[in-house]
Amino acid sequence: MMTEEVVLDQQELNNHLFCLFSEPLLICSELYQLSKSEFNFITNLKRSSISGINLGSDNDRVLEEKELQGLKKYCQKYVEKYAYEILKIEKNIKFYITQSWCNYNHTDKHHHQHIHHNSIISGVFYVQTDGTRIQFHKGRDSFPIKMNFSESNLLNSDITFFKTEANRLFLYPSTLEHSVPKNQSDKERISLAFNTFIKGSVGDNQQRTRLRLK
Repeated sequence: MMTEEVVLDQQELNNHLFCLFSEPLLICSELYQLSKSEFNFITNLKRSSISGINLGSDNDRVLEEKELQGLKKYCQKYVEKYAYEILKIEKNIKFYITQSWCNYNHTDKHHHQHIHHNSIISGVFYVQTDGTRIQFHKGRDSFPIKMNFSESNLLNSDITFFKTEANRLFLYPSTLEHSVPKNQSDKERISLAFNTFIKGSVGDNQQRTRLRLK
């Protein structure tokens, strides 16, 4: 049975830096080139205000539409790569996309800091962007006092940001806090976000954590 601990011997520990308990963000190297019909479908979706900050599609199952089946297949492929090849989750646990929706940010609109509830792995695919960054938040402090640092890096920063690019997919744990700052350009920023859940058996009988999801 796969355990939840990793044991390192002393030789491995000597003069090594370990980034313990990191948050696994995947920026997919393969772009998905939207066709003109796919792009038009996304841009013409009916939309409404979300919390008075930005606009979102009324349809929260956009990847179920026949017009976006190619994009859904691409997203599903990378969800499985992320789960099985990177995180090494057992393949008897099956991932599937639940909700999927589009976000629209006009000039001066932003996306608030948030996580995705009722989801395991979440993704965001950029349809149109001026390169505005997506920001990921640490969510907890490493030390009980506030330190001053001579420079920022992945080990000490509270926020890490990445420049966005059209046709690029980001995947991350749904509990990872993220946000997007104000759109300071005249170009509408459009993204497609989605959540996932699982089918299968997780946990362990002996530890009384077994859960079967269908």
